[in-house]
Amino acid sequence: MPNVLLTGAAGAIAMDLAFSLNQAKINVFATEADEDNYSLVSKNCKYYNEVFQVPRAGSEDYVNRINDIIYKKKIDIVIPNPDFEVGFISKIRNQINTSLFLPSDNTVQILLSKSSTAQKIGDLAPRTFNVNSEEDLADAISSEKVVWLRPKSGAGGKGSLVVSDSKFGWMWVKYWDKKG
Repeated sequence: MPNVLLTGAAGAIAMDLAFSLNQAKINVFATEADEDNYSLVSKNCKYYNEVFQVPRAGSEDYVNRINDIIYKKKIDIVIPNPDFEVGFISKIRNQINTSLFLPSDNTVQILLSKSSTAQKIGDLAPRTFNVNSEEDLADAISSEKVVWLRPKSGAGGKGSLVVSDSKFGWMWVKYWDKKG
C-alpha cells in the first residue's frame, strides 16, 4: 500500500485529499506547522494515519524534518499545500528525498501569481491590471467601472474587494500592504 505525505494537514485541501486517499485505502500521513491546528487535527482527523508537527516551511529545520518523516514512514510521494508551502517546496525540490506531486517550478511560480496566470491564459482570463499606484487603480476603474482588487499571490480571497472608487480602493490596498 502506498504511503502519501500531505503538508498543511489542517487545510481544506489536505483534509479533502486525506478523505479521498483514505477511501482508496492509501496510507495518509500529514504535517502541520501551526501548533493549534496540529493539536486539533492530530487528535480529531480519522483520515490521517499520523500527523507530525513540523517547523514552518522556510525554517531552518523544515527540510530535515520532512526528510526524517519520509525515511521513517517510507513515504512514496509528498503532496504539498497550501500555496506558501507549494512555492517553498517547489524551489527546494531537489532536497526532498522522495517524489513530489508538483509540476515544474516554472509552472508552479506562474500558478502562484495571479497576474502571471492571467497573462499565460490570455483572453480566457478576465481583464487584469497591475496596480502599483492610486493612479493605476483610477485608470482601471475608468476603463472597467468596477474592479475586483486582489493580492498578486495568495489563496482564499484574503484581501479581495470589489470597488468603483479609486480613493477607497487605494486605502484598501495600503491597509493590506501594512497588514502583510
